[in-house]
Amino acid sequence: MNDPALILTTLSAAGIADGRSRFREIFCEIRNDHGTGLPDDRPCEDSLWRLGDESTSHNATAASVQPAFRLKPIIIPGIFGECFQDVARPFSDALQHLRSAHGYDGEIFMVSGRSGSDYNARQIRDALRSMPVQDGEKLVLIGYSKGTADILHALVNYPEIQNTIYAFVSIAGAVGGSPIADSLVETYGTFLEHIPLSTCASYDDGEVESLTTSYRQA
Repeated sequence: MNDPALILTTLSAAGIADGRSRFREIFCEIRNDHGTGLPDDRPCEDSLWRLGDESTSHNATAASVQPAFRLKPIIIPGIFGECFQDVARPFSDALQHLRSAHGYDGEIFMVSGRSGSDYNARQIRDALRSMPVQDGEKLVLIGYSKGTADILHALVNYPEIQNTIYAFVSIAGAVGGSPIADSLVETYGTFLEHIPLSTCASYDDGEVESLTTSYRQA
């Protein structure tokens, strides 16, 4: 196997703060307060995956404190996101709701849909450098699938951008790699011959390799 050695340990020993119960508390309170009327609403327990070791929190004022600044969400799509943006753009309906109902000025930044994470990391850096930010506004990067890997590379390759970001959120992020990518890496070229993606170009042929478990875990 080409995978690097990994060490399994407890959250406390790894120095990780377990915020699952606190997040669940805030999420459920917000959902109960003004989320039940949204088109895709579902019960709180159906929205968040609960593992057996999640602790219980009892903070009754979880969502009552409003931030003293404005958040600007920036969504980075996954692989092929650029190629099919005319058909679907991730979380575009959510951004529209945030803008119209809550006044948050978010946007989707399209990185290359068929390039590796290092190439896309450079695109993210350049976009952040030129992005206008209003006074009192803070950026929240939201990576979807491969977008998470691209953001991670941007934060590591270009540490100067770290101070411009308030938070980084991963949604279905390919942090440790994808077994699907492992199975496709050898046959991906043949796949493209049958399904040409003329709407987006690959600048380094690294889109699938960037998602393999060996690459991600290294």
